[in-house]
Amino acid sequence: MKRQFEADAPNQKWVTDVTEFSVGDRKLYLSPVMDLFYRQIISSAIGTSPNLELTNSSLRGALATLEDGQKPLVHSDQGFQYQHTSWRVLLQNAGAVQSMSRKANCYDNAVMENFFWHLKEELFNRVRFLNTEALTAALHEYIHWYNTERVSTKRPKSSALPRADPSGLGREPSYTACNCLGVWSHCRTVCIRAAQWVTVRPWQRNAGDGSIAIRLGHRLSGFTGYR
Repeated sequence: MKRQFEADAPNQKWVTDVTEFSVGDRKLYLSPVMDLFYRQIISSAIGTSPNLELTNSSLRGALATLEDGQKPLVHSDQGFQYQHTSWRVLLQNAGAVQSMSRKANCYDNAVMENFFWHLKEELFNRVRFLNTEALTAALHEYIHWYNTERVSTKRPKSSALPRADPSGLGREPSYTACNCLGVWSHCRTVCIRAAQWVTVRPWQRNAGDGSIAIRLGHRLSGFTGYR
């Protein structure tokens, strides 16, 4: 890759990596694949272990989008998953070319690191989750929003993703929130009865207004509020 992060066409250059989230005493891992032409996530896998199946599943999803003659350069760090025979076989069978960062050099995968930074700053660091199931749902919705709505100066003007939505949603993600400043128990008791709910996304919320958000349909088991 040599830090050449621009692509002239879809499925020419991909980047991938794994990031970790902590929810109480449990861990959750996200393995996305980004197309550098669209600067969008074309495939992702979420699991409770950063194992081979996690990364291979994400790669298989991305390879399934290839058209005849497309042989992308696939860049990653030197994680054990990307040095394993199973990863290399998947690439070889698809005619893709492997690229790896230099040891201990995060700048070689700067685009994916930048995506992880935005993901955690705009979603994870702002919300408390009760369980990994709630976080999994939020990650899928964030990726859908990131691909379809988030403004990026690096994307081509006509960068609507002409492929399956990796989030699996295919719909407008929505959250509910109340504007009271009370603790969660007070918010749940008063605002649901008063029907004072408005559409909001945690990653689009202005910090500091005291809102408490929970995922639509999971009012009692998903989010417990903003950090």
